[in-house]
Amino acid sequence: MTAPGVLPDRAVDPTGFLLAAADVREKRIDAVTPGPWHSNGHDEEEGGCGLLGGGVPGSMQERGIAYTTAFTNRRCHADAEHIAAEANPAHARAEVALWRACAAEHQRREGNVRVSLGAEFDSAGWRDGSPVLAAAVAAARAYLGGES
Repeated sequence: MTAPGVLPDRAVDPTGFLLAAADVREKRIDAVTPGPWHSNGHDEEEGGCGLLGGGVPGSMQERGIAYTTAFTNRRCHADAEHIAAEANPAHARAEVALWRACAAEHQRREGNVRVSLGAEFDSAGWRDGSPVLAAAVAAARAYLGGES
């Protein structure tokens, strides 16, 4: 998955990178079929599982999004369920909100950083570049296909 344009360097500007990645993901979310998404189970005739979205399950607004196939019925259904859960627009929006909150918290804490014995800590004792920010940046990087 490629990100449009050039994102800030995650090592130099982790909050800028995270906010830019959130913008990319939000634009992609806005372009997809609305949720909720779900699997319709295995179709013996077609040999795969459908992934549906766009309305209440079983409603007239609902439409096909994707179709998964696999060597086994169980794997096919697991693939469709995984895509429905992980790519569901509501899940993606929640993760974007989490990325933005991590960046905002880091930016807020950056103003309170003091240097002590060569290590940077803020007033709450967090090391600058906290594990929470690092995890959020890693998640955004993985979402973008390991780029940047």
